[in-house]
Amino acid sequence: MTLTTTLPQPCGEMEDCPALEDRILALRDNGMTFKAVGETLGLTPSRARNLYLRACSRRAGKKPAWTDGLNQRLANCLRWLEFNSREEVAQALQSGHLRRLAACERSLNAAALVELEQWLTSERCTERDKAS
Repeated sequence: MTLTTTLPQPCGEMEDCPALEDRILALRDNGMTFKAVGETLGLTPSRARNLYLRACSRRAGKKPAWTDGLNQRLANCLRWLEFNSREEVAQALQSGHLRRLAACERSLNAAALVELEQWLTSERCTERDKAS
């Protein structure tokens, strides 16, 4: 697999550069090590790791309303996997996509899948969805 790497646009202050953080996330998502990411972007491996961790915490951010009823860890995991609604999660669970993701995503284990199934079928979620 060949990755085309383009450096992010200059941000002025490297400490606060979302474009650089996004690029690091993309490179890591493609399986690159922190050493390789650092070499590609002209950073030390530890700097690449620090920016990656900061980007992950920013991405996790505040728990969105559609995840009410889930624990913070599972809500963050769903956001990390780029789910944007309860309906998307339900479709992914029905199609088996979440089970395939669970095979490679540590934080999406069997207990988390059970919790998601219970959350999707819970009375409270169903009533809240009908009300909105």
